[in-house]
Amino acid sequence: MLSSEQIERFQLLYEQRFGKRISQERAYELGTKLITLVRLTHGISPKEQKKRNERRRQNGNHHD
Repeated sequence: MLSSEQIERFQLLYEQRFGKRISQERAYELGTKLITLVRLTHGISPKEQKKRNERRRQNGNHHD
């Protein structure tokens, strides 16, 4: 769900906000949970997101 670049960015943002470093595994876990929360609160279902991701891949845009 998250690319290596996105995980690194999340780690940086987390450290800037909370003053402590987290592992890549923890960043992936927290980042994934955050994305899920935002999608649920903004009405984007996992099924709809899957469709969007498939359309992006078909169009050559691989940024999820």
